[in-house]
Amino acid sequence: MNSLYVLGNGFDLYMEMETRYRNFFENKGYDSVREDFEKNLKKLIREYAEYFMPVSLKIKKLNDLYDKVIKKINNLFLLYLIISDNKLIDWKDVEKQIKPYIECITTIPKYPKITEEFFDTFTVKDEAELKRVLLKKYIEEKNLNFGENTEKNMMLEELNKFEKEFGQYIKNLDNPLEVDHICIIKEKIENVFNNSINDLKESGINVITFNYTDYLKDYFKVFVNIHGTTENPIFGIDSKEAEENHQYIYFTKTSRVLEANIEKKEIVSPLPDIVYTGEIVFFGHSLAEADYSYFQSIFDYYDIYNNTINLKFLYHDYSVDCKEKEKMHASVMKLINTYGKSLDNKDKGSNLLHKLLLESRIKIVEIK
Repeated sequence: MNSLYVLGNGFDLYMEMETRYRNFFENKGYDSVREDFEKNLKKLIREYAEYFMPVSLKIKKLNDLYDKVIKKINNLFLLYLIISDNKLIDWKDVEKQIKPYIECITTIPKYPKITEEFFDTFTVKDEAELKRVLLKKYIEEKNLNFGENTEKNMMLEELNKFEKEFGQYIKNLDNPLEVDHICIIKEKIENVFNNSINDLKESGINVITFNYTDYLKDYFKVFVNIHGTTENPIFGIDSKEAEENHQYIYFTKTSRVLEANIEKKEIVSPLPDIVYTGEIVFFGHSLAEADYSYFQSIFDYYDIYNNTINLKFLYHDYSVDCKEKEKMHASVMKLINTYGKSLDNKDKGSNLLHKLLLESRIKIVEIK
């Protein structure tokens, strides 16, 4: 029987690659930039509140902060991440910021410039307003196109700059198949796919990877980077988030993957034949909501309620607190229950997880 494997960033981490969001931020020095910005912003607001100073000095201090920190950033989406108050730990946390990024930037035109009139109405404790003013200054100083017909394109272009910078970072990392301890890496690959690395091509395993690395592509007949490679990574939001507001549609993963595929002459389906597929295996994926549309399409295609196909969720405990199993358990329950709600027959949907458990068709398995 064939198998479909769905891989996430946890697979590259298991291969000892430093592909976490914080790895990227630390490597590029953006952690220190963010700390520097937060420290200087709080200091500036405190000075505004505690000391009397002429408006000209207030403007100078704000411009100094811009020149010292913000001016160095090379794209608007990265700047938004740096000055936001959100805790960004995983890549799913970064993708969750795309929608707020759009909402924030579309309000920028109404914000004033850094002038004396601005300080007449500015409340010193309003960090959010001050941040938006700095974002406006950045857009103007960088001559970014901002108008009724160009706003979407500008925001997408700035997001793409961030993606390409991240892609270059991943590209520069060591290839796991070319490291000194290659025997350990091969053993890990065999643990995940339950096959000798030399037999993977004939194993009947198709791979969908949400990662941008492709060092395994020659080991499988079908290996698809669903969200692009290091040359052009694709970040985005789930299509369901765009249903209520059309402005988000161009930032969905579906739309952006479609646009990336327009020039491709041939697109290979990564889904093995329904009749001959025995299991769908997930490994290293956070099962984030931004990818639910993909999971729903896969589950629909294989009709997991009525077919006998097995679902297996693999995990490796990377953390010191040993909470990976707990996190995976919660994520799997949420995914299956959410998918159940999409079924036409609501009674079947509500008991989908029970059915899978009773038929021993769903498992959570630790990979050492």
